[in-house]
Amino acid sequence: MTRYVWSRERGRWVPAAAEPRARVQIVNRDAAFEDGIRSMADGRRYRSRRAWDEHLKARGMVEIGNDAVGRR
Repeated sequence: MTRYVWSRERGRWVPAAAEPRARVQIVNRDAAFEDGIRSMADGRRYRSRRAWDEHLKARGMVEIGNDAVGRR
């Protein structure tokens, strides 16, 4: 059975083998925590991803990014 994927460039369904695979940039999530991240909510500096995630969750906050997979 042939798999199909939607091609934005062609504007139609094409066999999966005909489309190049998307390139994804891998980002080290913990690199930002080397110097720590200061919270605007409480002014404290967080130096670990776990502490930061717990801080956000305790305040009902959600972390969002500005990168999109597949952006042209």
